[in-house]
Amino acid sequence: MKNIGILIAEDELLVAEDTSDILKEFGFNVLGIAPTGEEAINKSIELSPDLVLMDVQLKGSMNGIQAADYIHSKLKIPVIFVTAFSNEAILDKAAITEPYAYILKPFRERELLSAIKISLYKAGIDKELEKKVEKRTSELKFQLDKFEQSQKELKESEEKFRVLADQYHMGILIIQNSKVEYINQSCLNIAEMSKFDVIGKSIEIFIELLPTEDRINMRGEAEKILNEKIIAEKNNIFNIITKSGEAKVINIFSKKIHLPGGEADMVTVLDITEKIAADKLAQYQQEQIVQADKMASLGILSAGIAHEINNPNQYIMSIAPRLKKMNEDIFKITDEY
Repeated sequence: MKNIGILIAEDELLVAEDTSDILKEFGFNVLGIAPTGEEAINKSIELSPDLVLMDVQLKGSMNGIQAADYIHSKLKIPVIFVTAFSNEAILDKAAITEPYAYILKPFRERELLSAIKISLYKAGIDKELEKKVEKRTSELKFQLDKFEQSQKELKESEEKFRVLADQYHMGILIIQNSKVEYINQSCLNIAEMSKFDVIGKSIEIFIELLPTEDRINMRGEAEKILNEKIIAEKNNIFNIITKSGEAKVINIFSKKIHLPGGEADMVTVLDITEKIAADKLAQYQQEQIVQADKMASLGILSAGIAHEINNPNQYIMSIAPRLKKMNEDIFKITDEY
């Protein structure tokens, strides 16, 4: 116990010296004697004792209870009260400072030794616990800083996604719990709506864009898609009427995704009105080309038939003079007979 340093805070010199002798006999290192509360604090700061034996009543403006409160709470040094005062009011005040022991004068030497050993043991446990708490606090702070950094990076990533998504030519819509969580600008342009009209609202606002006869079927289809528990992909084409009365044809592709708040549906929307019109025009032009090819083929056939008909006539016309001469010769022979 020679390495255990103890400070004695006692305003009666003889009592302090007797206590010092007892401690030395037990093998403790007495660091000094402080007759006032202020001096007890100063020596505690200077010498860092392992334990302070504190009298409740000390000389000066600061009593032992006040000094003990500072030494224990600020310097984390265990304090044992050694005093002749045992009334309840003083004990209650002393208890507020959380002393490790309270010994009444006159005390027996073994009683003092037991109190010191128990106090040092408890102080050791408290220090180990404090170290663990500090270590755990440090670890939690590190984890918290790491989490905050990841949240910051996630927020930046989300912001980049929003910027890119808003500039994407296809409409993007995220639905969670049957409500719109996100919609990009392209989708708003297609539907002729604003984010104020859409965010947090039910998907019913989009179903209302369909022709009346299609709404019931679409409600059933939407409910089926949203209630599916597996990751599913759906691809559909719909006719819609926007707020301005413009008729559009859209291609909707939906897919199940997982978000921090749970499962959701990501819907991509493509306005294919112009494509449909272009396809119809291309189909019409192709039909016209085919029809023209048929007419051209019919003309060639007619010309061939006419050619075949005209050729025999030309042959007959070419031999007609010869036939006439042969006929005249036959008549002459007949006349001679």
